[in-house]
Amino acid sequence: MEMIIKGDLPAINKINKMPKDYTNYDLKKDNNTMLAQKLSTVFSPSQISFQFNNKNTAVKTNKGYMSCDDSVIVTVKDENGKENSYPISKEEFDATYEKAGDNYILKPNFVLALELNEPFYVRHPWKIQAFYGNEGDWLVKEGNTLRVISKKDFNKHYKVFGNFLKALAAAEKYKEQLRR
Repeated sequence: MEMIIKGDLPAINKINKMPKDYTNYDLKKDNNTMLAQKLSTVFSPSQISFQFNNKNTAVKTNKGYMSCDDSVIVTVKDENGKENSYPISKEEFDATYEKAGDNYILKPNFVLALELNEPFYVRHPWKIQAFYGNEGDWLVKEGNTLRVISKKDFNKHYKVFGNFLKALAAAEKYKEQLRR
């Protein structure tokens, strides 16, 4: 029997690589950042509830306890029929979704996205826990918010247009040509 010194873990349980904190990462400066568009989603009124919570109130969702003020709780069923709920601020909701008849649809918006080759996490002020990503998952900047999107979900819900810095350089070159 192997002796384990206090504080040590057996080799099979040791963590090979600690997740890196990407909470304040600037995607605009990374050469590998992509310009992508989130594909449109339709939410029916039954999938959205407007809740105005005291900042000290925690809301239990499938992703843990979250606390937010003036929030919209969005509930979406996955492929297996399991309901997933998440809160976003009313301001972010209005900037992201628009009314279409009785439903809400995602406004066409472009995002910055970076596929990471290491475990990572992002913290949000309104969430008690951090969002964790694995190798191959995406760090996505939507508006002013950094999100962790699994590789599977990213491939399903986003369309990549190309490298952000190359697109920016091409736009600058085009503007310079127009000035001449």
